[in-house]
Amino acid sequence: MAENNPIKKDTQEEIENKINEEKTGSAKKDNKITKQDIIASLAEMKLIELNELVKAIEEHFNVTASAPVMMQAASQGDNNVAPTEVNVILTKLGDSKIAVIKAVAEITEKPLMEAKKLVEGENPVIKEKVKPEEAEKIKEKLVAAGAGVEIK
Repeated sequence: MAENNPIKKDTQEEIENKINEEKTGSAKKDNKITKQDIIASLAEMKLIELNELVKAIEEHFNVTASAPVMMQAASQGDNNVAPTEVNVILTKLGDSKIAVIKAVAEITEKPLMEAKKLVEGENPVIKEKVKPEEAEKIKEKLVAAGAGVEIK
């Protein structure tokens, strides 16, 4: 029955190709290679062929496709994650030592003598493993009392 069809076989194939091109969006304009054509070609290549292509591109454009740079950028992205717990550390007593001791006593809920020992100690960690928001509030109180504070 196909022989009785007035449309030639080549013409039918051309029509089917045009329909497929319209569906996939891979129609070539002015015989230019499209992005889809390049991607389709790359998808068909073996890994060794892709490696050779990368080397040829590097040589042609005098560039390098360096994975370590990309890995370094990815690892730096991980460092930007905010901590969930921090420590509030007293770095400087300031001029008003008594006000700082009172603020520390209030924050730690300790008697004044224990707060004084904490403030005068070698490693004055005022609060450990607190949420960053709480640490900021503590820092504000201590700075208002005249202390220097670091959040780690």
